[in-house]
Parts: sequence; C-alpha cells; structure tokens
Amino acid sequence: MSTATPPQVRPGEEAPPAVCSRWIGPGPCGAAATSHIIWSPDGQNSAVCPTHTTEARYHWAYLSSHPYRPACTHGTEHYQPDLDRCVTPAEEATRADT
Repeated sequence: MSTATPPQVRPGEEAPPAVCSRWIGPGPCGAAATSHIIWSPDGQNSAVCPTHTTEARYHWAYLSSHPYRPACTHGTEHYQPDLDRCVTPAEEATRADT
C-alpha cells in the first residue's frame, strides 16, 4: 500500500490512471488496471489488470475485488464491506446522513 497522499478526485471525475501492480520479475506488470483488490483487513491492496484479476480469483484469497474507480484512489480506509467497494469521503458523508 502506498504511503503517498492520494490525489483528490471530485465526484464525476475519472479515476487517475492506475497500472497493474502484480510483480513479475524485477517490476510490476504495468498494464492498465481495471480492478481494485483488497487483500486483507489491514488494508493491503492492489490495482490489477484483467489478466491478473483472473489470476487472483484462481490462486489467492482476498476480501474484495471491485472495479477500479475514483474512490479507490482515496485509500482503503474508504472501503465499505457492505457495499463491496470503495467510496469517496463525500459518499461516506452522504451515507452517514441517511
């Protein structure tokens, strides 16, 4: 998991491009990521391409695999198990008000 400050994404904006973080040899795959996998309750996560999403489904246990979207750039503290996806801080605030 990155310790860098996540970019701020406004509602309706596209998620910043992500690359597949599946390590093959000396570096990551690097293909365009389309899925966000939450590996463990402590927040270990990866952005992965379709090929490596399929590989994960067949070989490893994980908490969630959902489409990579803007909310995923905000960090895994915004993963909502009941929705099985990440939500933006604004979405969290809206859910709290209902």
